Amino acid sequence: MDSLEILVKHFESDPSAYGTAMRTLFRGNPESFRENALALLRAPSGSLGYQYLLTLLTASGSAVPLVSDPSLLTGEQAAAVARQLGAIDPLFCAKLARALPEEPADSGDSRLSPVMARLLDLIGALQEGEQILPVAAALLSHANRHVRSKAALVIGRVRKSYVWVDQRLSDPDPRVRANAVESLWDASTEGARAVFLTAIADADNRVAGNAIVGLYRLGDAASIGLAAALGTSADPRRRATGAWIMGRTGDTRFVSFLGQMVTDKDPHVRGNVFRALAGLKAARERDADAACLNVIALPQTIPGAPILTVRVEDRGGASIRGLLPTAFALTAHGALVLHYDVQARNLRDGAVYEIHWEPPGPKLAWPVRVCVSGEASCGTLTLDLTPRAA
Repeated sequence: MDSLEILVKHFESDPSAYGTAMRTLFRGNPESFRENALALLRAPSGSLGYQYLLTLLTASGSAVPLVSDPSLLTGEQAAAVARQLGAIDPLFCAKLARALPEEPADSGDSRLSPVMARLLDLIGALQEGEQILPVAAALLSHANRHVRSKAALVIGRVRKSYVWVDQRLSDPDPRVRANAVESLWDASTEGARAVFLTAIADADNRVAGNAIVGLYRLGDAASIGLAAALGTSADPRRRATGAWIMGRTGDTRFVSFLGQMVTDKDPHVRGNVFRALAGLKAARERDADAACLNVIALPQTIPGAPILTVRVEDRGGASIRGLLPTAFALTAHGALVLHYDVQARNLRDGAVYEIHWEPPGPKLAWPVRVCVSGEASCGTLTLDLTPRAA
């Protein structure tokens, strides 16, 4: 161990001599060399010696076995090493793909072997460059659906093409459809929105769930009601997906809704509910420490009508522009408002937001509480504009 560590550490002082010594050490006992190299791979560095070690490992064919064995490196460690190997060796991604074992085609919901799963994760970790596209495209026709779905996710993230994802929505494999939709999560185009709106009608709960998360990330308020609808579905798989969506958003408005789901009869649903609540607990603590926003009702608000016009200001009194509809969370009579829309109007002195909502029940429009969450800030407004009897 010490010998290899010393050679890597001092490599820069005399690359020729120390490089020769490292090659000699490898030829003398490749197995021992790889074992000693693991300790260095677990603590990566940017030194020239470390880069030469990686070059030696990939040139000798040792790199792929080392990073693909889950018993040797954690997923995070392996991904970090794979990214560096990908920068050194343009063919490294193809080498990972060629190492995929010939696993049988689909057999129900059977899981991939640990090595297969690790290799697919590493291929995904190398998705930054377009050189991965030919490899991933070839995997789209693999006999195993897990491989096909991972390939769809990788290609979608690299290409960032809503047209390509839309074409995948006709794929008979729901995993491919679901991962293709997920690949658009970071998109902010109307084309991506159109794909999400199409995919929410998919019969598969994972495809629909990923589409709803995509809409939420775009700031579309329709995602709130859609998530709740899944959470109350008669199908336990869709209820489980609804709970997963609520946790995935990190949106604390869903805490009360999830609280109603903790007694669900299905254990998978309950598991997703508790995981979501645990994640949202941290989000609540974050919101508690957030800076305060001022939410001000404007005179355009109409008594008795579920319409509210507000201005949102920071603590200095400056108007906050660019808030997405999902930044607004409403409760009426203590019940979560699931269906609402927000229209922003930019004025010379700032922005105002007109909120239209559907009361959660008869005569439950007021009082209404509006919570607004900005970047590291939040604010609330409670109004009771119930029409008074004449």
